[in-house]
Amino acid sequence: MTTETDIQAEIDLLKACIADTRVLYREVCVLLFFRHGVTPTASRLYQYVRRGSMGVPAQALAQFWDDLRERARVEIDHPGVPDALRQAAGQALAGLW
Repeated sequence: MTTETDIQAEIDLLKACIADTRVLYREVCVLLFFRHGVTPTASRLYQYVRRGSMGVPAQALAQFWDDLRERARVEIDHPGVPDALRQAAGQALAGLW
């Protein structure tokens, strides 16, 4: 089987298990990005899932990237450290990462 065939088979399994369209698009984003190394786009999501309007995959994709950015953010939390220094240290660590 080809990669596209593998991806579509996995998405078909997700479609059978997940009834909520927004949750389905979110899970497809995760599948594409983390399992197959494919950067998801709204049009690609819609090509695979074909549920809802084109606005639904766009919203799910925006939420996916927001969640990913939030989880990847490094925060320094220590009593007595000024906010500016904590933010600068967090950004420096994120840059090194």
